[in-house]
Amino acid sequence: MCISQVPTEIEDVRVFGINKLPARTAIWPSASLAKARISNYDTNEWVTSLNGDWSFHWAPDPQSRPIDFFKVGFNVSKWKKVLVPSTMEMQGYGTPIYTNSVYPFAVKPPKVMEEPDKSFTTYKERNPVGSFRREFVIPANWDNKQIILHFAGVSSAMYVWVNGQKVGYSEDSRLPAEFDITGFISIKDINTLAVEVYKYSDGSYLEDQDYWRLSGIYRDVFLRAVPKAALWDIYAQPQVDLATKAGKINLFYTTVNFTTKQADNLVLQVAVLSPSGQKVGNPFQKKLSPFASGFGVEIKAGTIELNMVDLWFSENPQQYKVLVELTQNGKVIEAYQLPLAFRKMEVKGNVLLFNGIPLKIRGVNRHEFSPKQGWYITKEEMEMDIKLMKQANINFVRNAHYPTDPRWYELCDKYGMLVMDEANVESHGLSYHKRILPGDDPDWTIVCVDRMKRMVIRDRQYPSVVMWSLGNEAGYGDAFLAMNKIARECDPEQRVIQYADMNLAADVDSQTYPSLFWLLDHVENKATRKGERGESSNEAQHGKYPTGKPFVMNEYAHAMGNSLGNFQDY
Repeated sequence: MCISQVPTEIEDVRVFGINKLPARTAIWPSASLAKARISNYDTNEWVTSLNGDWSFHWAPDPQSRPIDFFKVGFNVSKWKKVLVPSTMEMQGYGTPIYTNSVYPFAVKPPKVMEEPDKSFTTYKERNPVGSFRREFVIPANWDNKQIILHFAGVSSAMYVWVNGQKVGYSEDSRLPAEFDITGFISIKDINTLAVEVYKYSDGSYLEDQDYWRLSGIYRDVFLRAVPKAALWDIYAQPQVDLATKAGKINLFYTTVNFTTKQADNLVLQVAVLSPSGQKVGNPFQKKLSPFASGFGVEIKAGTIELNMVDLWFSENPQQYKVLVELTQNGKVIEAYQLPLAFRKMEVKGNVLLFNGIPLKIRGVNRHEFSPKQGWYITKEEMEMDIKLMKQANINFVRNAHYPTDPRWYELCDKYGMLVMDEANVESHGLSYHKRILPGDDPDWTIVCVDRMKRMVIRDRQYPSVVMWSLGNEAGYGDAFLAMNKIARECDPEQRVIQYADMNLAADVDSQTYPSLFWLLDHVENKATRKGERGESSNEAQHGKYPTGKPFVMNEYAHAMGNSLGNFQDY
């Protein structure tokens, strides 16, 4: 094996992104309020898709990849074409692997290139590499804008080049990666984009979920235009007094300035639309401090108070809209329309309340999977999923076991589906009910905290998201206390937090596959905490028992083949 041809980053836990931009919401700005009113994840004049046919080469290992394929003069005319977004395996390249908890490669963290058992697929397909290329042009009306390249989901690691120049690197298969490519492109000419995707990386140790192991660029790729000085991120926090139905909206923003000059004379204007489309509350204006170069810190801009608000319920999902304009010298720079709903999930003793009413969770766990393209799900398939769930009286979905496509949250907002948003952290094959990885290791903790922070910031604006999860079946340790802390810091709503493997780091108790007899003992405070196969626990993992917290069965029935015995008994 020629180790020198294996990039070091894919086996270095300390490197999980190079030149990645900070996290932000997946709700895009527009050139005016009128355009923001019709903007959504798919439709925006400052977004242009790079989905479609890409030139493609597949290699079973890094040594076999075309190392120089990113160079502008490299000839890809004889390469095959593949669809992006999709997965490599579902288009005939490489072997799709189904495994529950056994890692598909030799387990020597953070290494993924060591020799596995000869019975493993990875013995011959050690670490498949997909080399993707396509050309693109910048829209003519994007002159004098910063150009951002957005990957919504790539598994498991990727390098990016534009016009032969290396732009950056990213890990984390389930959250976006954005890169500023303004300095790499030609505004008037054809540009070349090259992406090298590795099926396995050190990040794969945190992605040991029970599902089909696939790879590729399986979510959208697009370009975004951003004003030179603008709001990088914006978040409207809803608050409600359930006794009086009085509402309050706190607006937070983060700035960016891509120029070397200070941006002055900036004003933020904020208004609110009711579910019927009427302006409500008192709009406010705020003169902002000058934007210095680079990215700013999050700042509270102001508050709008409403006398009486309609609550968002699963059966009646009433949504408000927050309209935001940023102006400079009286001219609109950009505008947002943010979804917002007044609803309140809270813990009172051992009861979980939603809008002041004890919540009966009728929930399901949902993987992102399509029989046609694996991890690539169309919006139509998502809508079919959610309609079937609503017909079955489901009111709650756990995103098992990672953040999902932003369209899913938009649909859950619309149809009234409560969501537990789960961090992309699972190390089942090593750490289930153990303190191994991430455990207390500071390097792995940094990775987990980054994944949690990026998920919370991306998804906190969606009304349907009422609970965070720190991950799934990844053991316990200081890493999860740190994840809890960063979630609190990034979420002014202070949503309820769940994590079955370490209830000590959560607001609720949770246990995977509890038996009927255990549940009967639990309600009488007589149960003993343990794993689904009798694994023992301790106070460092779950705290003293009983805890007095609400209890959530995060998983209790798994339907595969003919398995779903005694479901009716639950």
